[in-house]
Amino acid sequence: MRHVSKTLSIALILGGLSVGIAGCSAEGEGNTEPTRASVTGSFGNKPKVELPKARKGPGEVVAKTLIVGKGPRVGKNDYVRLDYYAQKIQDGRLLGSTWPEGKTQSGKPRSQLVGRLNGPQPVLPPKVAAVVIGKSVGSRIEVQGPAEKIVVEKQTSRPNEEAKGSQVWVVDVVSSVRLRERGQREVKPVAPDPGMPSIQNKAGAPTNIKIPKGEKSPKKLRIQRLHSGNGPTIKTGDALVVHYTAAQWNGKVLGSSWKDKNPVALQVGTGAVMKGIDEALIGKNIGDRLAVVIPPAMASGSAQQNGKAEALVFVVDLLARL
Repeated sequence: MRHVSKTLSIALILGGLSVGIAGCSAEGEGNTEPTRASVTGSFGNKPKVELPKARKGPGEVVAKTLIVGKGPRVGKNDYVRLDYYAQKIQDGRLLGSTWPEGKTQSGKPRSQLVGRLNGPQPVLPPKVAAVVIGKSVGSRIEVQGPAEKIVVEKQTSRPNEEAKGSQVWVVDVVSSVRLRERGQREVKPVAPDPGMPSIQNKAGAPTNIKIPKGEKSPKKLRIQRLHSGNGPTIKTGDALVVHYTAAQWNGKVLGSSWKDKNPVALQVGTGAVMKGIDEALIGKNIGDRLAVVIPPAMASGSAQQNGKAEALVFVVDLLARL
């Protein structure tokens, strides 16, 4: 199952609570109920889930920390990087997993869940997310219960859940980051390279992208560094938190995370985002601001102008690495 949009959609454009939460049993109970699945395995590796013979599942949402991590605790507004495995108890159907089935290419990074536990596009069902909040990075958590109590209204569409029967979820908390500032920062204007858009911004407002008059839509990837950061260099497989503004080649803004001051998370080098974003961000530094022009061949779902696919323009601020 694909759990991260490949098109870097407009919402992602580029696709502690304790365990004693309402409806959850207290942590530390032994896994003795005959209706509960048994979960074993080490952190970072695909869990082994043995489904109960009764194939009914528990009547209430129950949670347990299988492995206690030693990293920082996850806050409710943090950005997180997670591995997960979700299965339907009744028929054993796999609902989703960041661990691929079968053999994988050695050394090749795999897609993981990246994003916020709360917000417009939460990465987990609320009941599962509530259990993750307050846990330490390096922890493995198990959540089981009726699907209708795990999956609630206004639920995330990533991963794919089913609203009937019972489910078992296993979540590894790989990393987390807390952003202190979410507002627009002013950056001294930089003269555009030949053929590149002019970029201007004011604090608290979306970036203003001005397309050079008479310039044809580029057929090659173009990148200009507008501000140089001094943070870590981005590598294939890294998960990032970014601010962005995206526009068509005619200058019409398609979307901006600045509008609601809500940065987005993405992972590069795994096929989770469009090819142009992958190539533009890998090798850059946290703290950079980039102007990126992506030709249609490297941009899934490029905007149509006069019946022809046109380039997309992104201004991306690289805020943090997960």
